[in-house]
Amino acid sequence: MDDFDLWKWSRQALGISGLLLGWSGFVQKPVRKKAKQGLRKFMESKA
Repeated sequence: MDDFDLWKWSRQALGISGLLLGWSGFVQKPVRKKAKQGLRKFMESKA
């Protein structure tokens, strides 16, 4: 299983805004949903 620290990434990518928002479910849920969709699409293209 792959692991990704969204809070750590958002803090690096977005600075103080990422530090404050990266841990929030409001931010995490849509990012995870989009990543999951992208991964599913990629896996289907390789099958």
